[in-house]
Amino acid sequence: MTTDTLTPDQVDLLKRWQRGTRLLQVAHILSANSTHRLNRLFGISVVILTTIVGTSIFASIDAKIAVGMLSMAAAVVSSLQLFLRHDDVVLRHKQAFAQYGQLRREIEQYLACPPSTPTEFCTVVKSLRTRWDDTDREAPPLRQRIHDKAIKQIAEHDAKRAKDIAPTP
Repeated sequence: MTTDTLTPDQVDLLKRWQRGTRLLQVAHILSANSTHRLNRLFGISVVILTTIVGTSIFASIDAKIAVGMLSMAAAVVSSLQLFLRHDDVVLRHKQAFAQYGQLRREIEQYLACPPSTPTEFCTVVKSLRTRWDDTDREAPPLRQRIHDKAIKQIAEHDAKRAKDIAPTP
């Protein structure tokens, strides 16, 4: 089965899967980066609050109420950071990013060098679908805002690329 012998439906399926895995790959790295920034913000907040509380031991009696409130705020932020497990979420997004990237590259390979028989093509598609489903199950959920941002980023990248490779008059 050469590229010319792939049916239009087979080519369409692979191209749709290529776009889908690319979108999910970009969305997961955007989500990993966003979650990492949020985790840093929580960590910095805890450091600042606990530093203020620690240095306020020498404060006047009037300031003790404010210091107590800051101490409680530091405990809440620290607990949230631990409860939300941002580091684990970042790692899972990065793993999903890598797995979707692997699937995308494999799909691109099959578009360039298709399987030689219809039976082999069906085997390839089944394997890709199974691994995609497994990756979907293991991946952390994506917020709609991140999904939309990934769509926009890909569209901008594709527009720039098309402009860069367009022939000049």
